[in-house]
Amino acid sequence: MKPYIIHLTPAIAKNNNFSNNLGDVIIYESANEILSDLFKGMEIISMSTHEYPNKMDMRLIQQSHLSFVGGSNLLSSNIIKYNQWKFNKHIWQYLLPSIKNINILGVGWWQYQNKPTRFTSHFYKTVFTKKNLLSVRDNYSLNQLRHCNIPNIINTSCPTTWKLNGLNTDKNINVDSCVFAITDYLTNSPLDNKLIEQLSYYYKKLYFFPQGAEDTQYLQQLPAYTQYKENISILPRDINLLKIFLTENNRNINYIGTRLHLGIYCLQNNIPSLIIAIDNRATEMGADIRLPIIKRENIMDIKKWIENNVSNNFIHLPVHNIERWKNQFIEYL
Repeated sequence: MKPYIIHLTPAIAKNNNFSNNLGDVIIYESANEILSDLFKGMEIISMSTHEYPNKMDMRLIQQSHLSFVGGSNLLSSNIIKYNQWKFNKHIWQYLLPSIKNINILGVGWWQYQNKPTRFTSHFYKTVFTKKNLLSVRDNYSLNQLRHCNIPNIINTSCPTTWKLNGLNTDKNINVDSCVFAITDYLTNSPLDNKLIEQLSYYYKKLYFFPQGAEDTQYLQQLPAYTQYKENISILPRDINLLKIFLTENNRNINYIGTRLHLGIYCLQNNIPSLIIAIDNRATEMGADIRLPIIKRENIMDIKKWIENNVSNNFIHLPVHNIERWKNQFIEYL
């Protein structure tokens, strides 16, 4: 069998369908593009981290040229209590994992937590490669892994941002339309209502994109939606159709919302974006690479972003670390 690469991803759910969170799909597309570019001509086999691997999956991982976990907030401080990566049904397999030498690409930490437990630290130290540099997406995740006594880590930011270095994030001015998002994850009804009220004041037309499967249902429960729904269109929950919509409107629209990777996807498609941070993911990436971020509790700062014509903010990626991570795989080609 020809050499092949394994890409472990949360973007794939049961029966090979896409995840309920299209943010995982956005990450998957960028990570898969990076792996395809690095390992030209090699087959890339994608596997879900939402499903326990069967014997055939385990054999494929063990016999692969290289295996990668790609993106998302997959890491956690206590994997017994909370673990998005379904590694094995049997807890002892986390102590003596049959899969080792896993590489990671732009992976992050699930929420702000305590230091990793000894059990978690042992698992990560055992399953992740010791030979290659491990790529995380923010400094918080880097420091958490260092608490596991894992030294071979670098912050490359999220793979979704790797083509954004130097991007001027100034908004489109004199436009009357805005794509927006709110999330059913970590909801805050008063502030989410305030967001819709603010957007409705500044924009004549709002386009809601439901990144998560339950986002539309949550939106429609909010009083502000009932008040302003005549000016709100709900876009189809389809990444390909979203790309077409953004391409057709990239000079006439902005993005403002609580979905981090929807905001990054809009930046990828030349749509100025203001991302509203609701947890560690946007907060940490904003601090590291100067993504345009405000915290949700500072929701009134939307006014400053909309009314200020020029911010002169440019995304600043750790380009040297990205190149170090890529170049280490030359010997595998």
